[in-house]
Amino acid sequence: MLKILQFGALQEAEHIINGGIIGGRDVVVIEGRIHGLHGKTLDFAIPSGTVTFSDAPGAGLTYAQIAAAIKAVHAGLVPKFVKKYLWIIEAAPTNGVELDDTGTANPVFGFPTSVAGSTVGTVYDVPGGTPPRLISNNFRAKGTADGYFVIVEPA
Repeated sequence: MLKILQFGALQEAEHIINGGIIGGRDVVVIEGRIHGLHGKTLDFAIPSGTVTFSDAPGAGLTYAQIAAAIKAVHAGLVPKFVKKYLWIIEAAPTNGVELDDTGTANPVFGFPTSVAGSTVGTVYDVPGGTPPRLISNNFRAKGTADGYFVIVEPA
């Protein structure tokens, strides 16, 4: 079975085909900080571990503080914010990032909270490689010129 993946930008395509995950909503930022994260968690299945955010004073956390909290638990992950969306990928894409639905910070970043293992990044092999793989190494612009698509073969 083949699958078509559609992306708004090449940066997004590169992130996803290398096993990265992207939160499903732009975070609410007030004066450069995200509020309401104190004691909330992101529970990772791959790599395994829980990130617990700390903001006891309630001042809110900056993008850099959120990224640092994730890297403190998972040094091999690269978290960043793109247009207020949380993007997370492995520094050396191997397994893909998998986020459990149990994290109490999931709603803040727009990750699902109802389906176990529902945020799963997949690292796609090159064309001719082992599935999951790209069928073609050509990213095609959509006919409406508002994004790109690629054809993959899932595992």
